[in-house]
Formats: sequence, structure tokens, C-alpha cells
Amino acid sequence: MSRDEWVEEALRALEQGTPMEQILRRHPEHAEALRTLLYAADQIRRARPPAPSLQRERAARAKAHAQHLVQK
Repeated sequence: MSRDEWVEEALRALEQGTPMEQILRRHPEHAEALRTLLYAADQIRRARPPAPSLQRERAARAKAHAQHLVQK
């Protein structure tokens, strides 16, 4: 397995909620490098809330506008 493959596999597992220690046990020969990478990836994922989609944002604005017009 190439480096890119085991990194991709580890990141995918982390995104799916697999505990970091379990991922590291799957790749003991790369555990040291993976630990740092997975920790950083997890911190980035937790710190950044998902951006609202443009469509969802437009729908929310239209709903608010419609409610405002009904109240008049």
C-alpha cells in the first residue's frame, strides 16, 4: 500500500467516526506520522462549521421576507 493510500484510508476512517487509536493500530508501522496528521485533521474538522449552501441561504431569506410581508 502506498503512502497516499494509507493516509487516505486513515483520513476516511476518521471522518466516519473511527477512534484514532483504532486507526493507528491498523497501521502500526506508520503510527507516529499518522498520529500527528490525524490529530491535525480532527482539529481542523472540529473548528470549522459547515458552510450553509447558497440554496439554503436563499430559501431562508425568502422565508423571512415572506413572513415579514404577511405581518404587514
